[in-house]
Amino acid sequence: MFAGSATSYYGNDIFYDKMAVFLVAIVANIIVQKKVGKWNQFPAMPASAKLIAVVSIGLWIGAMIAGVEVPALTGIG
Repeated sequence: MFAGSATSYYGNDIFYDKMAVFLVAIVANIIVQKKVGKWNQFPAMPASAKLIAVVSIGLWIGAMIAGVEVPALTGIG
């Protein structure tokens, strides 16, 4: 959607909120990827691993919902 009307999205605050959520989700994903080897050595999954997993899933879902809602809330697209 962005490539087709980039100039319309560029000044849109909701689009920037979506991009912020997307970037935080990527950082959470990088954290999980770096720590999964360490977490895999424990006999049980640590609470911190479960927390970051829930946060990561929530962020990805939030980015998807925000992407769908940008045209609905702004009339762009």
